[in-house]
Amino acid sequence: MADDVQHKDGASASHRGVDGGREAPPGRIEEADFVTRNEVEDLKRGLSQRHISLIAIAGAIGTGLFLGLGGSIATAGPLGSLLGYAVIGIIVCCVQFALGEVTALLPVTSSFVRHAEFLIDPAAGFA
Repeated sequence: MADDVQHKDGASASHRGVDGGREAPPGRIEEADFVTRNEVEDLKRGLSQRHISLIAIAGAIGTGLFLGLGGSIATAGPLGSLLGYAVIGIIVCCVQFALGEVTALLPVTSSFVRHAEFLIDPAAGFA
């Protein structure tokens, strides 16, 4: 098991930093490692009824997007609608990539609100 491997600095793999054991910069890296180690133990695979319901709602929103496209074409024309959807799509893609990076650094059991709570301020997670 990887946790039983001893490294040259004497720490086991489970007690090394988030950055793989390299010298951690000053800051909250140690706290992030603590949160990651505590929450990884609680993660499990599976879909609950709530997850399936939210996937169905997302499908309905996608259908509404295609039905609402007629109104935007009538207002802005085909080129304006295409440019608008492209700009918003790029923004959404950037946000999703950023969330993916944060989740890879700090996997937590709840949603991305927990990341805001830890990385910014507890008030940001509450809002």
